[in-house]
Amino acid sequence: RKFNEILHKQFLDQCDMVFSVIFFDIDHFKKVNDTYGHLVGDEVLKAVAAEAKRHIRAHDIIARWGGEEFVILLPGASIEIARKKSEEIRKAIKNIKFEDVGSITCSFGVTQYKKSDTATSLLLRVDEALYEAKASGRDKVCAR
Repeated sequence: RKFNEILHKQFLDQCDMVFSVIFFDIDHFKKVNDTYGHLVGDEVLKAVAAEAKRHIRAHDIIARWGGEEFVILLPGASIEIARKKSEEIRKAIKNIKFEDVGSITCSFGVTQYKKSDTATSLLLRVDEALYEAKASGRDKVCAR
């Protein structure tokens, strides 16, 4: 809820600022919970969030979207910058070695705000980019 509030009040209502949005989620996360339990799954979620946060700027906004999904708002960032940042985060998360789980991967969708966007159209487009990354093999970044 807080993310949507920030998106509306600080960005969509201004409509003249360049910004991009990243959606990402943990590939095959249900298998982690089913195999190792929810406590291990929670530790994976915390580690992924912390790693992603280490790779974004202080004024970027990261939030848990739901389940194993995260969203990042990048004020002033073009889609090219957001794509590079997503690749950086993707590689960093892949390099984490979890005691029980080993390594995990994440899939990323990226988009840039367009003046004709509503919150719904912006979030739908970034969600479609994430779906494309998952449908085309996971552990990748797709932009729309």
